[in-house]
Amino acid sequence: MANSIAGGKSPKAIVWIGAALFVVGYFALNFNSWWTYDSLADFGLFMQSMNDPSGMLRNSVEGSHFFVHFSPIYDLFAPFVQLTHSVIPVLALQSVAGALVGIGAYELAKGRLPEKYAVALACIAFLYPPLGGLIYNAPYETCFAPAATVWLFVFAMRRNWTATILVALFTLGIKEDQGVFLAWDALVAGVFAWRTGDRPLLKVSGSLFLAAIVVPAAWLIWRNDVHAHWVALTPIFSPVASGVTPPLTSALRRIGFMGEVLIPLGLLPLFSGRWMLFAIPPFLEVLIPPYDSLRDVQAHYSGVWIGYTIIAFVMGACRLHAARPRRLRPFVLFSSIAAPAILIFASPLHWRATVHARTPQDAVLDKILAEDLPPVGTIGVSNGMFGHLWESRRFELGLAHRPCYALVDPTLLPNTQTPMAALVRQRKWGTYVRLWEKSGVSLYRRRSCEASGRGALRSSSATASKYPA
Repeated sequence: MANSIAGGKSPKAIVWIGAALFVVGYFALNFNSWWTYDSLADFGLFMQSMNDPSGMLRNSVEGSHFFVHFSPIYDLFAPFVQLTHSVIPVLALQSVAGALVGIGAYELAKGRLPEKYAVALACIAFLYPPLGGLIYNAPYETCFAPAATVWLFVFAMRRNWTATILVALFTLGIKEDQGVFLAWDALVAGVFAWRTGDRPLLKVSGSLFLAAIVVPAAWLIWRNDVHAHWVALTPIFSPVASGVTPPLTSALRRIGFMGEVLIPLGLLPLFSGRWMLFAIPPFLEVLIPPYDSLRDVQAHYSGVWIGYTIIAFVMGACRLHAARPRRLRPFVLFSSIAAPAILIFASPLHWRATVHARTPQDAVLDKILAEDLPPVGTIGVSNGMFGHLWESRRFELGLAHRPCYALVDPTLLPNTQTPMAALVRQRKWGTYVRLWEKSGVSLYRRRSCEASGRGALRSSSATASKYPA
């Protein structure tokens, strides 16, 4: 890769071409996932939150997303959703956020490495498997964290303090844990600035440290559960909780996870020296808890550490090149082979299982959702359908809120690990009676729905004639 780049007339053009291909490719993957009813449960939840004109990110699952996470970033995207009534703007923003990581890697390396290596590192970042797993997903808040992290450092190292502060404020709006990471970043940078007498950096670091503490704290106070939130976190980080699995098994899984993080990058982050200090809190967040899902590189949790890992990757390459220029080439060559090979053959995208064309059943669902649903009443649906019905909060995920109706398609992804048909049969949320079945899709009504008056108007002759019991 380095040789081919070296011979190019416009190396930077390769970065922009790579970014464009990244955006188009991941937009197409995510759109296909939605179009074929394979989107995850949180996709509909996030879209429903952004469709709330109140700015409170209300949805039918959480009440308000602010009750769960501090993510005002969604309010920035909400106007695009409300104006277009479409998933396309969000999918586009998600893909662009991923591409910005690679562009940011190039900007970090530019001027510190020969151009051919700067472009090569950017291309490797585009092909980094954990980044692909993060972007090929529902539009979680953390999808936007790697780009924000990388560009925060880009602007800080350029001493563009206005842009640094703006990106830092954007980062604080992603999720509450970004406040912890930003406070640590500001603390480390502040210590460095104090030791070197860098007054501008010291002032900016101090300001960002205060903001990173105050903003999440204010959110916790607003939620009025600071103590409850701390109690909920304590078991996660306790030695007892982390010993749920045998110590040897737990250690091996964490070592395997770190291999998935570092091997595609040719272990170059390990050469970054003090730059790895910034990555300590994000990695502690996923390494200490006992839950293996936090260390799944396909999961959205990877968004907290990807940005810091890419920064360490670039700075590790810079330090290695500064010390021994000839030693860098084999590392970059290894990464340029390992990253795409893993992305293709051991991909966290699981693209062989998840990417497929539309089926006749998808067309059936299109028609049912457009024409055959009751005009009133809450309706419980599964993951894929929820992603198509987010414009109204009368559509709910699953049956936990005892919706008046349940729409079941056994061919779709299960809802919260339990198929909708099984939820109906369990009768945990009430007794549901089937009203009709079309091409394998069934609509059920809860028997006590009309009597309780919850979620539906009392039966009318029109509804009774269209949906006979």
